[in-house]
Amino acid sequence: MTPVVLFVDDDEDWREALVPRLLRDLPINLWCVGRPERALEILHTTPPDLMITDLLMPASHIDGHRLALESLRLGINTMILSSLPSLGVASVPRVSKDKAVGSLCMEVCRALGWDPKRYCGRREPGAWA
Repeated sequence: MTPVVLFVDDDEDWREALVPRLLRDLPINLWCVGRPERALEILHTTPPDLMITDLLMPASHIDGHRLALESLRLGINTMILSSLPSLGVASVPRVSKDKAVGSLCMEVCRALGWDPKRYCGRREPGAWA
């Protein structure tokens, strides 16, 4: 069965363009949502195999820290993609947004138990756009 990866970020560029491009070579179903409240609904009704969340989402009363903690409480594999430090959820893998081009695919593979060499790095640097 194809793994489901839930990506949560209020930034439309990351949600609709960058992350889908960075993960396009992976055999996953990528669900992207912009509201943490919607992500919480998904976590409780249709748990993904992996949730990736940004930490800072100022338009919401739920931040990425709270979302990550709830995901972990539910036993869902969790990762943070953010420019902020992951205080309070330090045990969760974190990819800095400024390093995402080179490392997000690899970290998602590792989180799903896959060999990153099989899926990541097949393009020349800069050719992902």
